[in-house]
Amino acid sequence: MIQHFEHLNEDQRRMMYEAVPRVALLIAGADGSIDLKEIQWAEKLTEIRSYAFDEVMQPYYAAVHRQFKEVFHTMIDEYPDETEARKSRLREELSHLNPILGTIDPVFARHFYHSLLSFARHVAEASGGFLRFGTISKEEQDLIELPMIQKPA
Repeated sequence: MIQHFEHLNEDQRRMMYEAVPRVALLIAGADGSIDLKEIQWAEKLTEIRSYAFDEVMQPYYAAVHRQFKEVFHTMIDEYPDETEARKSRLREELSHLNPILGTIDPVFARHFYHSLLSFARHVAEASGGFLRFGTISKEEQDLIELPMIQKPA
């Protein structure tokens, strides 16, 4: 367990660990189609971040990577197929991070927040385009700043 999560209850810890798969599903499915390239890149990115990322976040991403594939595919099965209903549910659930972020170490909370933003952008850029131009759809663009999550103080 990540030391910053020791004081959290089980639901709060699960919410923190499942934030990355939720962000991946939100962005990958924003345009109505969950692109295999986005899914594969999201999984690979969690692995890369477990050893080649901000040192503060490496243990977190190592833990996320161990469960990412299973959690992500469970979410695909359990969340609504209809795009707007799925996005609405994911936005609501991700907003539950706000009170949790207020209870953890502020430095870790800021690193966590910024890592989610960059993760969202990377997933959005994964689905192609010509020379990486036009790779982010309007629907993804509206979500990659994760407006439902407040920037920690």
